[in-house]
Formats: sequence, structure tokens, C-alpha cells
Amino acid sequence: MSGCSNNFQKVLEAKRSELLSSASQRDDIRIENSPEDIERLHQRMNHELAISHLDRQTALLKSVEQALERIETGAFGICLHCEEMIPEKRLNAVPWAAFCLHCQEELERRRAVGELDEEDTLLSAA
Repeated sequence: MSGCSNNFQKVLEAKRSELLSSASQRDDIRIENSPEDIERLHQRMNHELAISHLDRQTALLKSVEQALERIETGAFGICLHCEEMIPEKRLNAVPWAAFCLHCQEELERRRAVGELDEEDTLLSAA
């Protein structure tokens, strides 16, 4: 996998740059006073959507940076839960994937039924 790691590193670094540049555009988070109730509601909704988008970008940036760290340590492409190799097909689709598809599905299932919080992973639940 180390030969492929350089390709994944380039993809991850490009994604990190993209996320960092778009995270600096926070105009929608600013709240302006408006005399109209409808306009105020619209601004508030835009504000909430912008914050939600920023939260998702921040989480993705964290995942990308962790994947870059795994490349540096030689752990890239290995599932953090079961320690099996993550298939290259999955890494091509989601280069920052920390879990194989089976473990990722289990994580999402446990979050959906309330066994894990959004911040928890299979690692913290083990």
C-alpha cells in the first residue's frame, strides 16, 4: 500500500487545502439586524445552515488530517477497529476512511440506535 500512499497523500493534502480555504469564508455566519420578521427568520436559517456546514467541514478536515498522520506513521489503510486492510476501492472513494466498510456500518448503526454519541467511535466504545 505504500506505493499508493503517495497518491492518497496528494489527494488528502488537496482536500485539506480546499477545506481550509472554504472554512475561511464565513460571511453567512454573521447576523445582521433586520426590521422584518420574515427577513430575520431567513437570516437566522441561513446562519444555522452556515454553522452546520462549518461543523461538517471541520469534522471532515479533522478526518483528513488524521489520515495524513496515519500515512506518516505507516498505519494508513488499516481499519482502526478490526485492524484489517481497508480495501483500496473504499480508500479511492473516501481517502480519509479510518474504518473498513463493515466497522463503519457498525459504528453508524450504533450511533443510530443511541449506543454511541456522534463524537464516539468504535475505539472509545471498546
